Amino acid sequence: MKNVTRKIRFAMMLCAASAAYAMPAHAQQALSVHDPRPVAAMILELETRYSWQITYEDPPYASAADIEDVTARYARSPGGARILVPKAGSLSVSGLAGAPRESATIAQMLTSYNELAGAEAFRLVKEGELYHVVPNKAHDESGALRAAPSILEAKIAVRPGQRTMYDLLDEMCNKVSRASGMKVLLGTVPQSLLRNTSTTVGTAGRKETARAVLDQMIAQSGARLSWQLLYDPGDKFYALNLHVVPEKI
Repeated sequence: MKNVTRKIRFAMMLCAASAAYAMPAHAQQALSVHDPRPVAAMILELETRYSWQITYEDPPYASAADIEDVTARYARSPGGARILVPKAGSLSVSGLAGAPRESATIAQMLTSYNELAGAEAFRLVKEGELYHVVPNKAHDESGALRAAPSILEAKIAVRPGQRTMYDLLDEMCNKVSRASGMKVLLGTVPQSLLRNTSTTVGTAGRKETARAVLDQMIAQSGARLSWQLLYDPGDKFYALNLHVVPEKI
């Protein structure tokens, strides 16, 4: 478990570091990132600049052509577990001067990425107040392009009653793991906020998508939360990471 936790933190650190060094081309008119997860990195930049809440979900990276072994670059000692990450790529979004529209900007970002990828890798879903960037197609182990549905579309029924947001998320991850057949762990989250905030789910006891459960929890929390569901191609599991979106300056 300690190794899994370290890999979750490493994946988040790698994405956050690349996003932090994203460079505008013309003073807020364009934005570029280079990252193992360029769509996720661009979303973090847009959230920081415009206070938009945009969630992101990785596809299950399986093809060797889409994965890079960075063990030699980042491992602290030889002989440990391999560190595999998605192969890095670049992504740019233009037309950001003034007050850009959230939906149009996200759509432009996904169109640009999908054109570079040569496939409709991601799609945009609007549910409630949040925009969700979810996987659509990905390469399997043989390199063939296949449908890659979001595992947060798995239908689950959480138990009724009030508990902390942290306990609800932990229950949700366990039930998505069982429903999807893919391990989902709770990753990097704002611990104090989640452990000290109680929540209920209005549709508890009835099956609905895990994404709908998350949407309800965020709507009730009173906090500007967003999530990124990241896939570890080495150990083949997902980490659900939550963060607070900064208020617009």
